[in-house]
Amino acid sequence: MDEPDRWVLAVRFVSVDAYRRALSPFPVREHVVPLLSEADAAEPATYETLLTAAEGAATEHPSLLA
Repeated sequence: MDEPDRWVLAVRFVSVDAYRRALSPFPVREHVVPLLSEADAAEPATYETLLTAAEGAATEHPSLLA
């Protein structure tokens, strides 16, 4: 690894609503917010899946950010 003291937390949600529901209970926020507050703000924080592949075929998806 280039920087062994750094790590990546990768989480995938079906929708923004699912993300909000997952973080809404207080016990979750109590542990997640302090962890996320240590994130490096200079790095990208969100990525979109714009291409998926299955059974030898690739499907391109439109950006939700555009």
